Amino acid sequence: MPSDLPATVKLSLRGGPPVELTFIEEGPEIFLVASDPTATWAHESVRSPVELLRPDGRRETRLAWPIDDPARVDTVLTAFRHKYGEAAWERYYRGRTRVLTLRETTARGDRPPEEVLRAEFDAVAAGYTDAVERNPFAYYLRERSEQGFRPLFVGNDPILELGPGTGIETLALLRGRHRVIAVDISPRMLEELRHRAEAAGMAAQLDTRLGSIGNLDHVLGDLATGSVGGALSTFGALNLEPHLDRLPPVLTRILTPGAPFFTGLLNRWGLVPAAYLLLAGHPREAARRLRSPIVTGGRLYSLEVQPY
Repeated sequence: MPSDLPATVKLSLRGGPPVELTFIEEGPEIFLVASDPTATWAHESVRSPVELLRPDGRRETRLAWPIDDPARVDTVLTAFRHKYGEAAWERYYRGRTRVLTLRETTARGDRPPEEVLRAEFDAVAAGYTDAVERNPFAYYLRERSEQGFRPLFVGNDPILELGPGTGIETLALLRGRHRVIAVDISPRMLEELRHRAEAAGMAAQLDTRLGSIGNLDHVLGDLATGSVGGALSTFGALNLEPHLDRLPPVLTRILTPGAPFFTGLLNRWGLVPAAYLLLAGHPREAARRLRSPIVTGGRLYSLEVQPY
């Protein structure tokens, strides 16, 4: 982040030197913009409280929240542009969308993992579908996934989808005339999914439920034994669940005997993500991905993931 601009604050992170950042203040909130959305400080300040040093020397303990309202994001970016000028805007902020608000807190420990996941996915929900569809590699993988699960679910209903996000694969199921029960931890993701299903005239086939995979027994407690015809969870949704051992008993109860379960997981040593990083111009991260199990942080893995 820029250190050559006036009016900056410093964040002290655990295990690292202070980071100097430009800011906007509005009432009790301080707004920051990550010139690199994958920056360590932008993710660490969401997980745990950080110490903020103001220009006048005052110190405060604050916790970051990613902003999930696109209109609010635009307002903050406009304020940054006015405060720091066109040159700084062009150099540091144009095209960036990761905006955070720092709020004072008395908390000392880490934020619960479910809360972090919810906040992170809420923040990217509005642009998630476009981001995937504009990325040829990501879109290709979604197409391959659909080719794999579509024939499995013929004649089976309803289908349970865990971690649907904005519904790129959910819409494929709905177009195949399936009824879908979609469970996601992010209310913003589910909101986007419902809007897309309504726009396609298929909302009547969709049942959205808010909750985590680890809390699935409660989320699906009203479903009768053997009442679900199949289940789907792809693109690392299961890798983000710290209590995956709670999933098999729920599936055993609700799935029809012999029902298909289609899943896509991040494995420990993946050639495909390493190739993607290499083609995207990040050879060091590609080498790191091949040398070791998945490392939290960086351009692909900004959340805590469990490789299998």
